[in-house]
Amino acid sequence: MTQPMPGKPAEDAENELDIRGLFRTLWAGKLWIIGMGWRLR
Repeated sequence: MTQPMPGKPAEDAENELDIRGLFRTLWAGKLWIIGMGWRLR
């Protein structure tokens, strides 16, 4: 995990983690949709 830099608000680190988690969720969803598509062929 990234450590907040001195003088930098900790909120930035929180937002970065949220964005990373969001992208991970979107990627997992995309893979799930592709997997379902392959199954239905």
